[in-house]
Amino acid sequence: MAKKTKPSLKSPRRAAPVPEGAREKIVNVARRLFAEYGLEGVSVRHISKDAGLNVSLVSYYFGGKEGLYNTILEEHAREVQRALMSLLVPFRESDNLTKEAFHSVIESFVRNLVEMRLRTPEMSLIIQRERFSGLPYARKNHEEIFGPLSIEFDAFMKAAVRKKVVRANVPVVPYFISIVESIMGYFLFQECHTKVPGGYFELPQQKEQYIDFLTRLFTEGIYK
Repeated sequence: MAKKTKPSLKSPRRAAPVPEGAREKIVNVARRLFAEYGLEGVSVRHISKDAGLNVSLVSYYFGGKEGLYNTILEEHAREVQRALMSLLVPFRESDNLTKEAFHSVIESFVRNLVEMRLRTPEMSLIIQRERFSGLPYARKNHEEIFGPLSIEFDAFMKAAVRKKVVRANVPVVPYFISIVESIMGYFLFQECHTKVPGGYFELPQQKEQYIDFLTRLFTEGIYK
C-alpha cells in the first residue's frame, strides 16, 4: 500500500502587490527615455530599472514597449484635444462671438499649448522623431484625435467670419498650423541654446510676455 503524503502546509505563492503610482512612474520615466534615445534605443529593462520597478509591470499595464510608447502618444494627444476643444465648443452654436471673445479664445489656445510644452517638454522631441520617421505610431492620433479638433477650429473661424470679427480670406488650416508650429519651433530653438543678436523671450521666466506677443501676432493681423 502506497504511503500517503502529508498535505503541504506552505501558503500558496502570491504575486507581489503593485506599488502605488507605478503606472504613472513608468509613463514619466519612459517619456524621458523615449525623448532622449528614441523608441528603438530604449529597452523594457532600461525603463524598469530607471523607474525602480519590476520589469513585468510594463507588460502588465501596456502589453510591452510599443504599447507603452503608443499610450504616451495617445494620452498626450487626448490631453491637447480636451484642453483646446473646451475653448472652441462653447461657440459651436453660439451667436455671441465678439472680437473680445475671439481674442480670449486665441490667447487661451496659445496659453494651453505653451503650458503643456513647459509641463512635458519631452513630448515635442518624441513627436519630432515621429515626424521625421513618417508618423509610424502617431498617424492614428493625428487623424482620429487632432482631426476633430481641426474641424472644430474651422467651425470657430467660420463663426468669426460670419460675425465680421475676422476677414473672410484667412486660410484656416495654415493659420491653425502656424499657431501650433510657431510654439513648438520656438521651444526647440531655445533648447539648441542658439545665440542671436537682440535676444529673445526666455521661457518659462517670460511666459506671459511670450503669450501676449503670440496672441497679438495671431489676432491683430486678421481682424476685419
